[in-house]
This record gives sequence, structure tokens and C-alpha cells, in this order.
Amino acid sequence: LRKLDRFMERRRALAARYVSALKGIPGVRPVLPAGGDLSAWHLFPVLVDGDRDGVFNRLREAGVGVQVHYIPVHTQPYYARTMAFAAQYKIAEDRGVPIVQAPPGSDIYLVGLTFQWYPILQLERGKEYMLHLSSLDVNHGFSLFPVNVNFQIIPGYDYALRVTPTASGDFRIICNEFCGIGHHTMVGRVIVVD
Repeated sequence: LRKLDRFMERRRALAARYVSALKGIPGVRPVLPAGGDLSAWHLFPVLVDGDRDGVFNRLREAGVGVQVHYIPVHTQPYYARTMAFAAQYKIAEDRGVPIVQAPPGSDIYLVGLTFQWYPILQLERGKEYMLHLSSLDVNHGFSLFPVNVNFQIIPGYDYALRVTPTASGDFRIICNEFCGIGHHTMVGRVIVVD
């Protein structure tokens, strides 16, 4: 902690340098703290309008390390697939979340996002499905209670599992990876019918 003030001063100086260097560059806007707020500047985020790849390439050629830190949820292919799946096979709704029953043998989609599992799956006991799991924002843990099934779900990956429910009931999906302030509320459902 003795070095913290010195490290923070260096980060603030670098951030001020970046802000100055980016002034006047069309389509590139630094994301700055609100008036009077301080930032730890562990990242220097910018918003890029238009040709993001072109801007990234020019920055990389100049020796500046850049990457996409946040991909908006609605632009992710997995989100579109899951939403289409839910719309196609919706049979009911529970507190605004669709209950979805796809035919046995089909691909079924479940997504973790802060702080919910979407949609609610209804499956038939003894029938096989291909379950696709993904996260849209941060790491989540998929734990099917009371069955001992646990997976770490990392954003951007499509985990495919062949599943055959062997017992009927109303099962809970619990996020077992701390994902933020609302983590304790992240509970989903899998309903298995005869």
C-alpha cells in the first residue's frame, strides 16, 4: 500500500496523456469518470464510432495494445440464437421468463447473464437433447441442484452437452461463480416432465 499513491499518480498521468492524444480524432471518444469522480484506470476505455477494426489496426501499428472489452449483448450470435429458440418453442411464461419445450432430440439453448438463466427449459424424462450453454457477460457457474452437475461458463464459448433427464421434477440452476452484486439472486429452472 505504500506504493499505491505513486502507482495511481502514474496511471492518472498516462490517462491524461491518452485523453490529450485522442482529442480531435473523429469517431474516438474516451470514457471518462463523471465530474469529480476518480478512476483506478486499470483500463482506458474508448468508444469507437464507425470503422472499429480500422481504428484498432492503426493503433496496433502504432504499438498501442487494444482489444474489445465489452461486446453488447444484443450483437452476440448466441443471444440471437437463444432468443429465436425461446420464441419458437415457448409454451408458457413464469414471471416474465419464457418456459420453453423443444422436441426431444433437438438442440436447446440456455444462457447466463447478469443475473438470470434464460429461458426456463421444460424437457421430457428419458429423452435426449443437446444442451448449449453460454454466458453473455461475465463468468458464471452452472450448477444443477440437487444433481451434481457443475460447469464454469465463460463468455463467448458455446458449451454443448448431450443430456438425457432420468428423473422428473422441478430442478434449480444456481450460479456457483461470483458474478456480481446480484449473484445470490441468479437462480434458473429446468422442468422435467414424464
